[in-house]
Amino acid sequence: HMYEFAQEKDLLGQHLNYMALFIGASLFILWRWYYSAVAVVVSAIATFWFVYKNPIVGHDLFIVHGGLLLLATGIFMIILIQTRFQLNLKTILAGMALERSKQQMEKQAMIIKAINESLEKKVELRMDELTKKNKMLREYAFLNSHTLRAPLASIMGLVQLFSFTKLDKEQQQLVDYLNKSTKELDEVVRGISKILSEK
Repeated sequence: HMYEFAQEKDLLGQHLNYMALFIGASLFILWRWYYSAVAVVVSAIATFWFVYKNPIVGHDLFIVHGGLLLLATGIFMIILIQTRFQLNLKTILAGMALERSKQQMEKQAMIIKAINESLEKKVELRMDELTKKNKMLREYAFLNSHTLRAPLASIMGLVQLFSFTKLDKEQQQLVDYLNKSTKELDEVVRGISKILSEK
């Protein structure tokens, strides 16, 4: 209906303005480059059809006014397509880099998990080994303390009996030395027993 109000001299300008708005809107609304290219081609065909069907608009007037506008629109479309292509390319490259980073992080996480599992196994093996050694030491200490306790008690009893016997000086020194040694050994055995009872 706008064409009904336009004067003959402004008819081409009105048409080209609408075509420019159509192209500009389609270039900004439609993201894919081929949609933008289709919009420019459709507008060019519509403009040529408009000029062909309107004898009022001469070819000279179209070339001067419409040709420049179509040329400017075409250049704008090429720049916009190039810009969108670069943005898409950067988006794709960033996505690829992000995917590589994700894969590297997953790989590193798997390596760390494997290392942790290996360390846990080593710690578990070491703990088992230490537990076995500790058990062996306790058994050894228990056996030694009880195995030593009976003969030690016998020796201490004999030393006590010697104290009731008449001995010469040299024999008395030997008995005193034996008494002292058995008391020291008794202290060691008691210490081992005490350690075992605390654990």
